[in-house]
Amino acid sequence: MGPLIDTIVGNPGDYPSGKLRKGQTLRIIDLDGQQCADFSSFNLHNPVEQYNGPLSQAINSSFQFTTGSEFYTDRGNLMWTMMADTCPTAAHYSGGGFCSNAMNDAVGSDIHGVTGSPGRRGCRETIELGLEANGISPRALDSLSCFNFFMTIGNDPDGIYEIRVGKSKPGDYVDLRAEMDILWVCSCCQFLGPVNGTAPSPLKFETYDVT
Repeated sequence: MGPLIDTIVGNPGDYPSGKLRKGQTLRIIDLDGQQCADFSSFNLHNPVEQYNGPLSQAINSSFQFTTGSEFYTDRGNLMWTMMADTCPTAAHYSGGGFCSNAMNDAVGSDIHGVTGSPGRRGCRETIELGLEANGISPRALDSLSCFNFFMTIGNDPDGIYEIRVGKSKPGDYVDLRAEMDILWVCSCCQFLGPVNGTAPSPLKFETYDVT
């Protein structure tokens, strides 16, 4: 990993974004712990091509992503390699999907792990704003392009499936090496409830150049 070339801090509700060249590394830091990052990645030169959760799970033969895991696009191209992960096992969710304003208004506190607050913008709407800020139509966004860093999903043998309190501690981070030129857009989730620990908090994004 080469020298640090860029730093962004995103507060809850923000949509930080960036562009990486192949070989550069993005470090995502959970500053206060237990803060969910809804993260979408796109081929910089063809944003219709984007991360795909189910395909990446199939290629990795796992839904638990950590150091060494590979992220693939919906066209089967290698996008990211996770080079470091300081979190415990099963600290991230790889299957896709966003919280949304519609979900918030419709079900709110009826979903385990989130607390409704009518009118609060969800991560889908936030990432759509981030795409618009980068000159890309929000209609390009596929729900399967979302990777949820620092979010713990209970997927139990008895069939229970729920959002649980995150496992990340203050300062935990992941390092992602770009395997193609990438545009990334993140929603610093502002949902209330266990999905973001005791309260939504900031995330930090550091870009490192090629060695």
